[in-house]
Amino acid sequence: MSRIFWITGVAGSGKSSLARALCECWPGARPPVHLDGDRWREILGALGRGYEPDDRRAIGLALARLTLELAAQGLDVVTSTISAHAEIGAVLEQSTVPVVRVRMLAAVETLQLRRPHLHRDLAGHEPWPFVVDRELWSDRGESPIELAEQLR
Repeated sequence: MSRIFWITGVAGSGKSSLARALCECWPGARPPVHLDGDRWREILGALGRGYEPDDRRAIGLALARLTLELAAQGLDVVTSTISAHAEIGAVLEQSTVPVVRVRMLAAVETLQLRRPHLHRDLAGHEPWPFVVDRELWSDRGESPIELAEQLR
């Protein structure tokens, strides 16, 4: 049976690094499909350029639906994207295959160093808008591979 790993968190939290590591150490002969939110925006072209809340929600919902469709066709999927909307969590709950929802975290100072232009006024971590199964910290000394091995 196929599986989905949905990796979410704020910009600079380590989502893509964890996703690449998880794909690298994937058990079995066929690695999973990796869908990355930034790459998804590139693929969508003009449709993926909006950053208003409604644009972000629509782009995230489309990515969630694609993830579920690929998994329904028997592929393992690792998706890394911000996806900070409750509706996206509701779509993931409709999956007919197991979904592991992972939220990546990092200290505010780390986020400010990694993405200074995005985290100028970041006060801290707010609750995520949907339930996650695991929370992993990308800045506490473990490599992305070590974090990925915790998910296997």
